[in-house]
Amino acid sequence: MSIQLDVLDGTPAGPDRTPAGPDHGPHPDEGILQAFLDASLPPETAAQVDAHLAACEPCRHRVAALEALEGRVRERLEGVDASRPPLGRPDLDRARWEVRRRRASGRGRGMRRRSAAAAAGLILVAGGVAAAIPGSPLRSLFTGQTSPAGHEPAMVTSAAVDGLGEALPGMTGVAVGFRDARVDVVLEGVQPGTEVEMVIGTGDRVEVLAPEGAQFRAGTGSVVVELDRAGDVLVRIPPGPGTVVVRSGFRQLAQWSGGAFQFGEGVSAEPRSDGVRIQVPADAGGEEP
Repeated sequence: MSIQLDVLDGTPAGPDRTPAGPDHGPHPDEGILQAFLDASLPPETAAQVDAHLAACEPCRHRVAALEALEGRVRERLEGVDASRPPLGRPDLDRARWEVRRRRASGRGRGMRRRSAAAAAGLILVAGGVAAAIPGSPLRSLFTGQTSPAGHEPAMVTSAAVDGLGEALPGMTGVAVGFRDARVDVVLEGVQPGTEVEMVIGTGDRVEVLAPEGAQFRAGTGSVVVELDRAGDVLVRIPPGPGTVVVRSGFRQLAQWSGGAFQFGEGVSAEPRSDGVRIQVPADAGGEEP
């Protein structure tokens, strides 16, 4: 198994680079900022990002740049000839996965990631123009269409959840499917030193297990875990294409993508035969002072 060590601190590159510190807190990475613009973050995380942006001018510049890029891409997409036949579902899945693979490969190398521009290049240049016609999941990213019903996280009762694989004593959990080849796992109330084990399992859904008493808000592509006591967390990842991101608040801890793990700054990681074990650092809450 390939274990790739990269830094995912999300700090702006270039002359606007501002180190995380007491004045700003940890900088949200571009994926978090994009999700903030898409209104797809859990309410608690969205509030933290909003508070951070109010105090951090470089991050506000990054958000403005993302909005400008999406505006240009939207203009390109609106000019697509809608009479062209759509690509088959496998082609759409491969296109979405390739965009995410390219984004993951650039993390931690000082590059200003441009998710909207990367998607536009793939759609408009690499033969995927038909994926941008009305009704396409790719088009909805840029045209402001609302998400289909069922994607918003909802509180679930962790005591009786079907579909989990092997049960573990003293733990409970949920299983969710991917949304656009991605699942975000957000840990709330996690204590420093907590271990999170990410393993490659079976099936086609991501399973998240936590100590009994934990509460889950889960929907397609998203799991928010509210921990009420100390205990380790287990994330089972299905084999094959897909991105799984684990965060504490808006601080990114680890990511599985393209057959490799990547880790946030200051996160210690221990490779295992079927995955990796990480330890939550002391400053992983991502809260503003």
